[in-house]
Amino acid sequence: MGVDLSLASIVGNLSYLFLVLAMLQRSVWRVRGMVAASAALAILHALIWVQDPTDLLWQVALLVVSLYMISRTLRARREGGFSPEEHAFRQNALPDLPPQNMRRLLALGNWATGTAGATLTEQGKPVLYLYWLASGGADVVLDGQQVGLLDSGNFIGELSLLEAGPATATVTLTGEARYWMVPAIKLRDLKREEPELWAPVEAALSRDLGRKLREMNAGAVAG
Repeated sequence: MGVDLSLASIVGNLSYLFLVLAMLQRSVWRVRGMVAASAALAILHALIWVQDPTDLLWQVALLVVSLYMISRTLRARREGGFSPEEHAFRQNALPDLPPQNMRRLLALGNWATGTAGATLTEQGKPVLYLYWLASGGADVVLDGQQVGLLDSGNFIGELSLLEAGPATATVTLTGEARYWMVPAIKLRDLKREEPELWAPVEAALSRDLGRKLREMNAGAVAG
């Protein structure tokens, strides 16, 4: 039996060859690229020679999924591999921190979900964590009186961390909230052991604190 060297046979076999080669790759990029190439050749084969609608449908689906996964990988690389909330944290709070340093900082803490009434800091007591509020809100109470309301995008506990003192106010969540939290002791270790990483974090905390003070003063004048 002779070997079929027709163009249809070559295109069809190349499609299978790319699938086999994809299974031998270690790089995710190469796997997805070769699967996409295999699907593209199979689509060509189905359109011109086989003319099987079912086969064409599955090959188109394979190509679409492969291209989608490639686009996700590209986007993740462009954004440093951050999740949406990590990306928002970096963009809104620490835009000057390089991606690799942001990843190291995030590894020190974790993301958590709080419910209404949960107390993050208590006036006069040590602040055990620094928080960054990704969603939700919190009441700020000083000597039993509400003095402010924090919304998403705010740090909580930064003054005590910067000045190494107890909490100056009680901060309580007003509803369900999502936040990043990191033990204050880890940040103090970071300040001592890795000052080059701590410097932009300290600058971000100072900016956040300065903004809050300006807003508080503006509110006092308006009142």
